[in-house]
Amino acid sequence: MVNNMSLKYFIMRCIYLFKHNYYVNKEYHIKMKNKLSIRVLFHDLDKIILMLVYPNISSNSRQEIHRLTNKHHILYMNKTKNNIMDSEILEMICDWESCRYSKSYKKLTSREYYEFIKDYITNEYVNNKVDIFIKKYYD
Repeated sequence: MVNNMSLKYFIMRCIYLFKHNYYVNKEYHIKMKNKLSIRVLFHDLDKIILMLVYPNISSNSRQEIHRLTNKHHILYMNKTKNNIMDSEILEMICDWESCRYSKSYKKLTSREYYEFIKDYITNEYVNNKVDIFIKKYYD
């Protein structure tokens, strides 16, 4: 690895990402009644690619790039405004729910997280669908 990213850090991040990916896939798989999604299968894989291609940029910068360029994040959905599929919204909710299991510092349920950030969702279609999906799958 180059400069500020050690091999140990890279391996630890990969382990965390695969663990998080496992929980997102598990949530999505259960909610969609065993339907497989290629998008969800490779959930957050771009983070590993960003670490390899841009090892010198900060973790926060990589996270910002990820959030702006991935369809399962609010920042992407807010800037896109259309062509958002229900499966991407559900993947986002599964991502929120999975954080409780893979991130020790994020213990909110998807409902609690949604209540915390819903004012930042500027896409009304997404806001309505998130509420419907959380009621259907988590309430």
